[in-house]
Amino acid sequence: MDIENTKAVFDPNLFQISWGTHNGKKVIWIKFDYDQNLIQ
Repeated sequence: MDIENTKAVFDPNLFQISWGTHNGKKVIWIKFDYDQNLIQ
């Protein structure tokens, strides 16, 4: 595995992260803008 030439894939600045609940369970909500260019 080549770890010298790594590129960050996850950019947290592109997301809005918040805590919440869903069906009575604690969850982390991750909201991001829809971008057709990011879909492979």
